[in-house]
Amino acid sequence: MEVFDTKFLFNSGVSFADGDDLYKRVVKSRIQVIVANENAAVPLSDQEIANILKIEGVTLARRTVTRYREDLDTKFARFRKRQFEICGIVNLVN
Repeated sequence: MEVFDTKFLFNSGVSFADGDDLYKRVVKSRIQVIVANENAAVPLSDQEIANILKIEGVTLARRTVTRYREDLDTKFARFRKRQFEICGIVNLVN
């Protein structure tokens, strides 16, 4: 009798060399678009991003959104707001 890894039993589809599968890449891409189009003065929290994705038919836990956002090297909402405020101050001075 052979023993199989549970990942083998639940194949999620097309895999890439970096270990991501197609579904993860699509969701990460969507998160990137959501963050790029957010109001920089009031950035979205990970829970708000998860809620938007749920409306679009993709149900993810907030912690999964956090992990995917971090994989994309996108900062958390409070830091993105701080970057916006710093850029706004620099633009006012110039």
